[in-house]
Amino acid sequence: MNKKLKVRVFKFGGSSLSSAERIVAAVGLVEAGLRTSNVITVTSAMGGTTDRLSHLASSGVSSTEWGRTVDSLSDQYLDVVTRLELADFYRNRVSQLLDRLRSLYPQQGPTDSESRRDEIMGFGERLTAPLFAGRLAKTASGSNAALLDGTDFFLTDANFTDAWLVKDETYAAVSRALEPHLVPARPVVVTGYCGRTHLGVPTTLGRGGSDSTATVIARAVNAESVTLWSDVPGVMTADPRRVGDARTLPHLSYGEAAELSFYGAKVLHPRAMQPVSEGCIPVLCKSTFAPNEQGTLIDSRGPGGVDPVKACSLESGYRSMSIIGPGMVGLSGVAAQVLAALAAVEINVVMLSQACSELALTVVVRGKDSDRARRALEAACERDVLKDASASLRLRPEPISLIAAVGADMARVPGVAGRFMTALGKAKVNVVAISQADTELNITAAIESQSGDVALQAIHEEFGLGRRPTINANQQGCDLLLLGMGQISTKFVGLVQDQIRSGVGLNIVAVADTSGFLFRPPGVDPAELNSAYFGKKEGRQLKSLGHVVDGDSESLIRKALQYRLNSPIVVDMTADCGLADALVTAKRLGAHVVSANKAPFAGSISQFNDLFEGQGMTCIEATVGAGLPVIDTLRSLRDTGDSVQLIEGCFSGTLGYIMTRVEEGISLSKAVLEALDYGYTEPDPAIDLSGLDVFRKAVILARVAGWIPGQSADDCRPFIADLGTGLPKQVLMRRIEGQNSVFAKSVEAAASRGSRLRYVATVDPTGVKVGLKELDGTHPLAQLKGTDNMVVFSTARYSERPLAIMGPGAGPDVTAMGVMADVLRIIRQSRVTYA
Repeated sequence: MNKKLKVRVFKFGGSSLSSAERIVAAVGLVEAGLRTSNVITVTSAMGGTTDRLSHLASSGVSSTEWGRTVDSLSDQYLDVVTRLELADFYRNRVSQLLDRLRSLYPQQGPTDSESRRDEIMGFGERLTAPLFAGRLAKTASGSNAALLDGTDFFLTDANFTDAWLVKDETYAAVSRALEPHLVPARPVVVTGYCGRTHLGVPTTLGRGGSDSTATVIARAVNAESVTLWSDVPGVMTADPRRVGDARTLPHLSYGEAAELSFYGAKVLHPRAMQPVSEGCIPVLCKSTFAPNEQGTLIDSRGPGGVDPVKACSLESGYRSMSIIGPGMVGLSGVAAQVLAALAAVEINVVMLSQACSELALTVVVRGKDSDRARRALEAACERDVLKDASASLRLRPEPISLIAAVGADMARVPGVAGRFMTALGKAKVNVVAISQADTELNITAAIESQSGDVALQAIHEEFGLGRRPTINANQQGCDLLLLGMGQISTKFVGLVQDQIRSGVGLNIVAVADTSGFLFRPPGVDPAELNSAYFGKKEGRQLKSLGHVVDGDSESLIRKALQYRLNSPIVVDMTADCGLADALVTAKRLGAHVVSANKAPFAGSISQFNDLFEGQGMTCIEATVGAGLPVIDTLRSLRDTGDSVQLIEGCFSGTLGYIMTRVEEGISLSKAVLEALDYGYTEPDPAIDLSGLDVFRKAVILARVAGWIPGQSADDCRPFIADLGTGLPKQVLMRRIEGQNSVFAKSVEAAASRGSRLRYVATVDPTGVKVGLKELDGTHPLAQLKGTDNMVVFSTARYSERPLAIMGPGAGPDVTAMGVMADVLRIIRQSRVTYA
């Protein structure tokens, strides 16, 4: 195959090919696909065909019935040929197939051979393929379409009616058959569901057979993707006939899709999924009736967002039976004998459950197998281990249903099983048995069938599966939870609104200050948001707005992440030292974290590590350089194999501004007030003046560099000594005023020597030190003015001329831009798009 050729596989279900009009619509979708890639189309039988073929394949059909049924099929297919105005080649192909079907009536009396049945059952797909190829050939982009019969090259075992591929040999045969036709601008149409044995005997692939054809072809030719077109817009959170608010899932992992398929969801059968999961080929489930809807993407990505459960499903028609015996406790071989007895009569065990007491073992089988299962287990109780245990069989008299909650996030979110059982309990649903494998993709309960609909609705509601995405599902974007409503947050909200106007899918769903939080799952209305921030500017707390929930940031995070938010990002724009636990909670629940708050990341090293655990990203660029790419540069140096030896510089735009103003002749206290008014300082200016802000930045850089520095009181020498933190503004300013003259004399003395004072941080593998230094006037750091920061990296590569980053390092505008850059980074790195 031409490796440069972009190939996609489209499979159309029977409802999408049920009439001439539906075939025209499906061909239109292939035409659209051909604009960007070559397309291999796999066809199913036209709607309504399979039932008539099944009747023909059954034993005892009279010649009259046979002729009448074949005539009916002939009328249907040849009418579509006429309505599509197909060329003679395709009409003749359909006629030949119909003649072959007519000839399969057993002249020597009825026969029910499996091979004959499989050949008959394959005619639906084989008849539809020429209709599709013929219509495609009438279009400009499909004029040279190739028509291939999967029966000719799809090698399977001899397990008739449910055959499966002969692994690598099948892939090689499919590749050989398709490769000559995979050239630019030549689409291919292949019959689905059909195959043959090594001896050339026709076979069919069982449930989801056409899906299997599509996925095997995709793996064999290394296709870019598979699209399954049907009459539904994707995989649903539940059966929409049972649950009114069921919605389409935008994404599933292969494992999640496999679990759901067992319960009859319109999704790939596990066997059909195997080729694409092994080849990491994405599958898109879409509707031919609503082709512009997003559909469901199935791929190898892990869970996204914070949804522990993606969907729930209910399957009826099962029976439960238990082996009970007082002698079973501690006796080995009980389960082995039960399973062997059922395997001997070819009965599949759907669910197995045993209490730790070992007094009972419960199996669930399909209702059609229950009589044979009962007889097999009754016989088993009369021999070997079960006889020794005095075991007996108890058959539950009424039929049962299986209800399941499915989702990959169950593996990392505690309490899902508890919520599952609590929801059933509240709905007064009696649970017969429960099962969960250690993959934690699925929790299944056996329940009384009469409670099925009630149970399904209860689970759907418990996990919020009916909640719609908070922004347009076709957008790439995130829901934002904003912690803090100060100057940085105010500027950030303005940037968010600019991004929204530019088409970026950002949506603010929550804001919080120390008085409480405002949470709106669909998104906070812009008018309400502006009112809240206007109130803050006027000095009012958020709770003055009304409809605000009392609670801290962790309460907000726990409440919000119970909802089905879209890639939620918790954005910390506070200076709150106590937010580490809340941010760790956000990470553990699957959210992303963006922070301009240094305190949580400069605490204990274990706390720092916890903040980078979990599925979501943690971005902290604004903690050190505001809008400067300091952390990003440091990580890039390390990622490319450079060895960082020393980091030094002036890390505080606030202190840089104050020092510049004092050098220009104003008092220290007046310079501090100016910095406070401009929003350059932390909410408590003493954090800057004590040097704690710079020290925290230095600690963060040391940790990102891979160092774990020890700390002592001498490592952080204050910019202004003996101030204290948390003081009322008036008290703080009086203390600063008391040092005006001393500070001014120090600045003047340095100037008289041709030097300047700068607050410098030094970071290396041995530790972190920050404090005032007298630098020669020609030193690069001495020449900094205003809010400019400079961070200098000395590395193995940058040794003679260290790498320097310089620019504004303080102020709400540049800090808000740094926060926004991190948010956009998360959107870019979590985005996956398929044409």
